[in-house]
Formats: sequence, structure tokens, C-alpha cells
Amino acid sequence: MTVETVDDARAKARDALEVAGYDDVSLTDDPYQQTATWVVPAEADGEQVNVHVSENGECEIAEIDE
Repeated sequence: MTVETVDDARAKARDALEVAGYDDVSLTDDPYQQTATWVVPAEADGEQVNVHVSENGECEIAEIDE
């Protein structure tokens, strides 16, 4: 799946968080695009995370230390 839109990025991020085992997931801000990657801010089981979604649909979850 090619990720081309904000809605595509949101869907892939939500799926990645659920696959990673997070139960309580909410997307907290609008995704924004960096070079070849969408960044989707989220809260997952009480933790602040960013899900980095590449154009080819691969995802990486980064926990944000506060």
C-alpha cells in the first residue's frame, strides 16, 4: 500500500499501534509529512508516541520522553 494522504497515514499508524499491542489508541494531532515519511502523533495506553509511516507503508513507533 502506498501512503499518499493524511487519511492513509492515520489508518496505517492506527493499525501499527494495534499490532504492537496497544489497546487504548487515539491520534492526538494532525499528521504531517517529512521527506518520504508521515509523522502521526498519538497517545497509546497513556504514552505519547509518534508513528513514522513511510511512503511504502512501513511503520516505526517512537515513544516520546517527557
